[in-house]
Amino acid sequence: MHVKTVQVIFIFFTLTAAVSLLAEDREGLKNQAALPIETGSPGARRLLQTDFSGWEDRDSDGYERRKTLGFKSEFAINQYVSLEAEQSFTDRVKSETERMEYQERFTIGGSLSYMNRFSEGYPGVTFRLLFKDKIKHAPFESESDKYYLVQGQINTAIRIRNIDLGFSAVIQSETNKKFKEGPEDEFRRHYLFEFFFIWNLNQVLKLHLESAYRVPYNDEIDTDIRYWHIYPGISFLIGEHHNIGLSVLVPALEEGFADRGVRIRYAYIF
Repeated sequence: MHVKTVQVIFIFFTLTAAVSLLAEDREGLKNQAALPIETGSPGARRLLQTDFSGWEDRDSDGYERRKTLGFKSEFAINQYVSLEAEQSFTDRVKSETERMEYQERFTIGGSLSYMNRFSEGYPGVTFRLLFKDKIKHAPFESESDKYYLVQGQINTAIRIRNIDLGFSAVIQSETNKKFKEGPEDEFRRHYLFEFFFIWNLNQVLKLHLESAYRVPYNDEIDTDIRYWHIYPGISFLIGEHHNIGLSVLVPALEEGFADRGVRIRYAYIF
């Protein structure tokens, strides 16, 4: 990780924390769903988050292992609008190739949420738009360093007594500066459908069952595989602000990109 990158992340997190502490209308942000570990999260939040994830794949073609350290910051201006940024760093090992350490795409975006009566048993919804910068060195054959990525999400959730249920529909596409696909371009696109079930055992401990299903828009252009992963997990609160989560990856289809995986997440929620 380059020193300049570390400095940028530190400055961004510091400014976000300072602005969040000075912002008003903090009470309205409490009317939101529990925080998923793997899938899309509805609602506007103020948080600083770091997580570590790792997965490995063993098949007839060889072995692959990837470890990722991620940082995320979200600043809710009020209970409806929030801004966010994310940066990750990955270490990859694959059979018959050299070990790679690289910086993932820098991501910025924003969301518009309506969760006013969520705690009363009414559904909430969030519309999120994310923009991902070019990657400097594309580590996979299925990813191009020529294009940016743009992603749109719709996240919904409802609370039934002590259970949170949520669903997300995501579409992601490669794009260029003109946001226009020319004759020489073949943008890769895919859909992602996510679901979470969170059982709030008490105010501290929560059990998670989350799922993600990826579908390429065009199999001939997008060579990334279709997958369906299930993520059982657990999270707990320490005090009012600290959230720690742990989940494991269980493939539901043989064609998934990983045989097993794990994610550990820490979030400081303002």
